[in-house]
Amino acid sequence: MRRDNDSNRIMIHQRDGDYAGIQEAHSPSSSGHISSRIGTKKESQSADTIYSLAKDDETKKPSFSSSISLQSQNAYYSFTNIDKIPKTAIPVKDLPDLVLTGDVAKNKLEKEFQNLPQGMVEEHKEALRRHNIEKNRYRNLYAYDNTRVVLDTDGNSQSDYINACYVHGFKKPKQYVASQGPTKEILTDFWRMIWQIECSKIVMLTNIIEEGKTKCEQYWPVEGNTSSYGGITVYTENTENFSQFVIRTFKIQNDISNRKSKTIIQFHFTAWPDRGVPKHASSLVQFLNKVKYAPVHGKGPIVVHCSAGVGRTGTFIALDYLTEQGKTMGFVDVSGTVTSMRTQRVSLVQTLEQYIFVHQALIESLMLPTSALPAAKFPEAYQELLQMDREKKKRKICVEFETLKKVSPVADECEYVSAKLVRNRQKNRYSNVLPVEEFMPSLMSNSYNGDNRYINAVFLSSYKERKAFIITQTPLESTKDDFWGLVWEHDVHTIVMMNNITETTDSERYWPDSDETTAFANIEITNDGSEEINDHKVVSLSVKKYKMTRKVKQIRCGRWSPNHNLPDSPEVILDLMELVQVSQQQSGNHTVLVHCMNGADKSGLYCVISAVIERMKIEQDVAISQVIEEMRNAREQIIPSVEQYQFCHRAVLAFIQQYDTYSNFTV
Repeated sequence: MRRDNDSNRIMIHQRDGDYAGIQEAHSPSSSGHISSRIGTKKESQSADTIYSLAKDDETKKPSFSSSISLQSQNAYYSFTNIDKIPKTAIPVKDLPDLVLTGDVAKNKLEKEFQNLPQGMVEEHKEALRRHNIEKNRYRNLYAYDNTRVVLDTDGNSQSDYINACYVHGFKKPKQYVASQGPTKEILTDFWRMIWQIECSKIVMLTNIIEEGKTKCEQYWPVEGNTSSYGGITVYTENTENFSQFVIRTFKIQNDISNRKSKTIIQFHFTAWPDRGVPKHASSLVQFLNKVKYAPVHGKGPIVVHCSAGVGRTGTFIALDYLTEQGKTMGFVDVSGTVTSMRTQRVSLVQTLEQYIFVHQALIESLMLPTSALPAAKFPEAYQELLQMDREKKKRKICVEFETLKKVSPVADECEYVSAKLVRNRQKNRYSNVLPVEEFMPSLMSNSYNGDNRYINAVFLSSYKERKAFIITQTPLESTKDDFWGLVWEHDVHTIVMMNNITETTDSERYWPDSDETTAFANIEITNDGSEEINDHKVVSLSVKKYKMTRKVKQIRCGRWSPNHNLPDSPEVILDLMELVQVSQQQSGNHTVLVHCMNGADKSGLYCVISAVIERMKIEQDVAISQVIEEMRNAREQIIPSVEQYQFCHRAVLAFIQQYDTYSNFTV
């Protein structure tokens, strides 16, 4: 893959006979398409490499610059008059043109970032008292005196200090508490704070261990257990795992209080690396929406923490604040907002990379309106998408698809290392559809050198499972052994074949005829028979390796003509999903392998619709663009045309109309 610098289009080299459906060039109206990851230098560091541990140097006071000191209450923006729009404000409609312009955007945002308040800009005497210094995880990252959370003192504790600060939301004072992740020294203080401020939601943006270092103490017991932290008893009632985050429900009780126990929901985002930012903005936008719309059990602020409580914490708070600002005012003032935030807590939005990421995520949260739309509103919203955009002279769904293309990731050449090795090139059916290294499933070597075998396949996430699907090309004659190795080693029990059988040659068919057995390397495949269901064919296979036998269903998609970009109707995919669901229930819900000729367009359509509907069943919202953007991280060519994009919407609409069980979708 290369970029044509003159036209700024993505040009894809194809060898003769390459699949034509992936060759769609970008139209002039989308000529601004670049990777949503604006290039930044690789100097991004974690909090504990920028700031030393506080207890390593208790006597060294941080610098305090009164020249840039701001009073947080005065700096807080209150946009009640349109005439007071700050000079640094960006109209929402102009966000893509500003943010998605490569080095131009990076240089502009870098200058803005350098002009933000730096270091400790407010008084912080309490944090430096000898009995409090041990409660600070990092030196030079202290709670400000005028915004810190002041703990009530009691018989169990005489200290009122915790490294946590109130931060204003958009037109909502003290909406958040930005806190460092609990250390062993403040476990009790942390839960005292949760009880005192009547917090109902905790947002955790770090993992317990990252890069071999403890970033945060586990401050809760495992599910079904109770632990006591000073006078606070915590019971973990429930844990629910998703592909990008975990939700835990706590019941807490203050042993010396007459008040009833409280329910606290913890939202733990697990897909944010300590160094850098999430791979794609959609994952954090999705997580933010999950936090925002969860039922509230208390009136207190949301506690947000990572390890230091500044970088990831500030990025999350800024995204929430600015999303509300953009929806209400029609503009966002990222520079002004972060400036204000930094007078409330030190170094919020800590790095340039995080500052740029906020801008990228705002495009996702503000300009892709169906990215997390309540299902009840979807039918009406879809009809609106089919209307003409008067300004751009095209249907709104086309405009939205172009925006999606602009924010979707484009992998660097270095992410295709294995796929481009000389020894692997002949294993790719099409030279322009290659697996991103990070998402490739591994295969054990058949040789003595220990090298892993290569296969053109990638993992895709659903809403609940990080490795819900393996999407791959239909095997070549030379890759059938690898294909069955993939099925066996990754415990696949369901194979979904999206291409028409007439598109493959006899030598490429990887299954035997009925009642016959065929061997692929050291794996034997027996065809136990088949049946037709709703024009789809379900083939029962026995897969045997050594003395172990596994039952596998191959489900072949019907009613999708070889030369058509779309199935005959949305019901084709919905019926196929039902068959896959039955197979999965019978086999134990393992990874589903989906393939088509190029391993992208037909397979991608199935995976997107399946993941969107799975999420809709859980959350009762529709997140088509989010799902596509996340899957494109592993396979850029997923949903290559606006026709397929619209088909995804049609399939969701058909599902809503088809199932009366989900009557709440249509009220």
